[in-house]
Amino acid sequence: LASGASRDQIAMFLLTSTEGFGVFVNRVYDEYLGRAPSSGEVSTAIGTLASGVTPENFRAAILGSAEYYIGPGLNTDAGFLDALYLSLLNRAASPTESASFLPLLAASGGHDAVIQAILGSAEYRTILASRSVTMMLARAADTATLNYLNTLLSAGFTEFQILSVLVASDEYFNVRTSPGDCSAAPLIVTTSGMGIGD
Repeated sequence: LASGASRDQIAMFLLTSTEGFGVFVNRVYDEYLGRAPSSGEVSTAIGTLASGVTPENFRAAILGSAEYYIGPGLNTDAGFLDALYLSLLNRAASPTESASFLPLLAASGGHDAVIQAILGSAEYRTILASRSVTMMLARAADTATLNYLNTLLSAGFTEFQILSVLVASDEYFNVRTSPGDCSAAPLIVTTSGMGIGD
């Protein structure tokens, strides 16, 4: 800050550093595959993210992997869809949603299309925004903040950019600098608890 860098620039620097990417990769593997990545997988993933792949597309790649389909997805399209809904929306798919998506899963490229549809849904964006606020600001998300973050996500902001917006806020600064108040954890440590975004 003293050198002229803004709060959001510093936040993005940390989030997109090798360490920040590593935290994100480890969390995504644990969250979706139930295991830690190997050192080779971490190295490859960090290179992928550093090349410009978004956190959302990295999540999609892990969700679209054979390991996820065979494991959480139980090696069936119906099981895969159920696993996606639980992983991303914290609920089961409704009969209507199942009837809509299951035929698509059977088509070529259907798995990627369904994953992107759920990741791009308003419901997932709201979950992501709400979780980010709770994690970074140590409080429940209010309607105004949710609407603002949803607008940014709809405009193309990534998970990392949403976190940087929150870290750049006066509220985060005040929470982090309040004597004896540790309710909001440091940025890199905090992101490990939600997969930088979740």
